[in-house]
Amino acid sequence: MSDAPQFVGKVNQWFESLWCNSQSIEVDEEMLAKAREQWKKRRALAPEEREETNLFKACRTYPELFGNVYLAIYDTKLSKNSQQKIEDIKKGNLKSKAWG
Repeated sequence: MSDAPQFVGKVNQWFESLWCNSQSIEVDEEMLAKAREQWKKRRALAPEEREETNLFKACRTYPELFGNVYLAIYDTKLSKNSQQKIEDIKKGNLKSKAWG
């Protein structure tokens, strides 16, 4: 927030450009009612809130939410077979036998 004249002037110019824009329309009660109804419909489709705050827990508890998500965590250099497996996955070849 600022009351600096330079900033206030720029914000005022921006607002006036929106207010006078030919594409601006006045929102009436009917439009608000439609928007509220659409919001309620979209909200009903939103996933339930989950208690998990940890990605790994969420993956284990709700695997159906993650689809084809693959996760690899390592702290050592990968073997050649592991590197090949990652390359195969990147290329879409999920049936690779390479793993090590």
